[in-house]
Amino acid sequence: MGAKYDQIYIYDNCDAQIATGIRCFLSRIEGHSTTSKSKSVWKLLGNCLDEDAIRFARLYPDWQISALILEHGGLSKLGSCWSDHVCHIAAQDYAVAKSLWKNDGQDDLIAFVETLESLSDTMAMAIAQTPGEITLKEPGMLRGGMRIKAYSKAERHFPYCELCWRLSEAARDEFAEAPLSSTLNETRRKKVMEKDEEGGIGSLRFCSVHNPSDHDSRYRAAHRYRDCFWREIETCRKRFLIARKSILSSCIDSPSSLGVQVHLLSCNGLSRDEVVAVTRLPESVVDSILARYECTEYQNLTEKESQFPVVDHTFIRQAAYLVAHDDLAGLVELEKVQPGLVLEALGDVIAEAFNRKLSLQSRNIARLVLEGLTPSDIAGRLSISRQLVHNTTKRELVEIYRKFLILTRDAG
Repeated sequence: MGAKYDQIYIYDNCDAQIATGIRCFLSRIEGHSTTSKSKSVWKLLGNCLDEDAIRFARLYPDWQISALILEHGGLSKLGSCWSDHVCHIAAQDYAVAKSLWKNDGQDDLIAFVETLESLSDTMAMAIAQTPGEITLKEPGMLRGGMRIKAYSKAERHFPYCELCWRLSEAARDEFAEAPLSSTLNETRRKKVMEKDEEGGIGSLRFCSVHNPSDHDSRYRAAHRYRDCFWREIETCRKRFLIARKSILSSCIDSPSSLGVQVHLLSCNGLSRDEVVAVTRLPESVVDSILARYECTEYQNLTEKESQFPVVDHTFIRQAAYLVAHDDLAGLVELEKVQPGLVLEALGDVIAEAFNRKLSLQSRNIARLVLEGLTPSDIAGRLSISRQLVHNTTKRELVEIYRKFLILTRDAG
């Protein structure tokens, strides 16, 4: 087990000097931000961790994240470009290294895995030090500007609405013209410059369904679910990753199959030399494995991967919204979009919600109907009236539960 310092876990096998640097960073972070010149969080991060991060990267030069740290000259220099792309590289290196450690017994990677996780958490905390307000200036302006509110430090949902899975009004209008081309700051700047013009680009934070400026919107009804929704986004993201991994692993006889691992590394963009460096297999073995694309396990895995692609942010937010709002009908319908995956990820959550909302008797009636029993047979078995059986089967929630049972049966 590791020790927790605020929002960062420092694991027992984390590099000792990196751990000391993280503790130093956490003890001095108060008052620092990503935009301050006198109290820059990136300068603080550099003073506390850059030297040790470079040393650490040199110990593991074959990994992509190490190459990025060395290329930029430190962890703090990655701050401005710690985008989804860099996060993906860090997550990919983490997953591959952890797999090699767990499945192949490469214990020398324990320190790399646990140090990388602590460094990723540290970067996330540094990025979260965003001021409550920022000043927008036109190019060439030396002084002045327009002061506007920034996103909250804890949650940044752009381009999505803060209360659901839809795009915010501003993002919807921007992306309709040029899909995914606008950053938050670009969209915010355009909004400020057009705020007095008729037909502006709309809210940065909310969609048209939840815009608080519209009295007919669902903002007030959904706002009380906000914190729960935000928590469920992260929970659902983890659940879907674990569920997909579980489904894919079912088609592999041995989780540590070298053939499958080599093919996966190759498909993730690693060159032949990089695969050799990561797996530490002889070049001839890697060449032989890569030449045998008829590998049955690999073919089964690729077929499963096409059936169960990595879910996108919109799907995750849809699931989180439905869970937060206890919308069981919506969750059952969502299973039809990704058959098998939703049940694997959220089946226990859905079942627990049905247990809360339906009595044991109602659930038993639904199960017996599914078995093909007539109302008279059900009434006799449960010692209740036929009218009660009839009334129960006509309830909308019982019908939804019956559909859930059918999906569970088919999946099993």
